[in-house]
Amino acid sequence: TVQSAVQSALMPSEANLVSDARRGRVRVVVVTPERAVFDASVEMVILPMIDGELGVMPGRAPLIGRLGAGELRLKTAGTVERYFVE
Repeated sequence: TVQSAVQSALMPSEANLVSDARRGRVRVVVVTPERAVFDASVEMVILPMIDGELGVMPGRAPLIGRLGAGELRLKTAGTVERYFVE
């Protein structure tokens, strides 16, 4: 079904989550109403939420939230990638 295809594409297995956590990484998936536009493992992500910014590091409980307009920052290996979302 379409739902199972979406879940398998977007829902990481427990093994992948444990592997990312051991490497000090968190999985980031950005989804629009049309499709997933970003999917990667990073050391830290800072998200613009509708009521402020949220920093997420490995070990945080899974989260679904509504992004606000602003800068999405992804930190990996001493570099920062910046994206504007609205």
